[in-house]
Amino acid sequence: MPSVPFGAGKGILERDPGADKTRLRIERRLRRRIADALAEAGRRVVALLRRSGPDKWAVLADGDFWSWLEQRLRQATMMPLEEAALLGVRVGLEQVGIGGQERKQLSVGIDWGLVNRDVLEWVRQYNFELVSGLQDTTRQYLQTDISNWIESGEPLGKLIARLADKNRYPFGAVRADMIAATEVTRAYYEGNQRIWKASGVVELQEWRTAADDRVCPICRPLGGLDGGEPVRAKLGEGFRHPSGEVFMPPAHPRCRCWAVPVIEYGMPEAEGHA
Repeated sequence: MPSVPFGAGKGILERDPGADKTRLRIERRLRRRIADALAEAGRRVVALLRRSGPDKWAVLADGDFWSWLEQRLRQATMMPLEEAALLGVRVGLEQVGIGGQERKQLSVGIDWGLVNRDVLEWVRQYNFELVSGLQDTTRQYLQTDISNWIESGEPLGKLIARLADKNRYPFGAVRADMIAATEVTRAYYEGNQRIWKASGVVELQEWRTAADDRVCPICRPLGGLDGGEPVRAKLGEGFRHPSGEVFMPPAHPRCRCWAVPVIEYGMPEAEGHA
């Protein structure tokens, strides 16, 4: 029985342009929220350094600052990630329930509300993991900056100037851009996965890239841009790269890739929904 990825044949679009624009809007909103949080954190660190006296390491042990940053990052990231995950659910539902009466019947029995609640619970749990990682990275960069500054013997103004640089880690907009692109990709894909699984008709998925000159060497072969076919994987499993490594979207920071479900025409399961 032949199988085709969503979008192949019957003139069905592979990626809904409207949903793609929504995904980009979510990413931009998340980027702004994270950038604001990081910029404020940078200002607070500078204030702590100015009043810390000779012990510039005190900022790393300031419990009030780190508790504040944790809550601030949670507030910044939670809602956009929920929106991205729910968008993934909606698009995934359209993918398994569009394109002719037979395929529409496949999605009749899906409890969309249950899937939504399930993916929102994933977002809440993952958000703790994400923010914890962001906290750790911030500490590491800050520790390195302070250590390098102490060894250099430079005046405090030099350290403050580096921390205030909007294009530099750990408080710059470049970091916010990387986090937003990566995490929206992750949440969107998670929503896809959960609705495809709930449908009961998707067993395989196929990697997709933006197919432009920005596609990286990791994702090019996964998306079939190096002369081969796009890589397929079982639902719930990773995609095997020609190097032997296994990836899921996002394959790397700032990854913009996604997956599509492989749907079989004439699937016997459709008869059960008649």
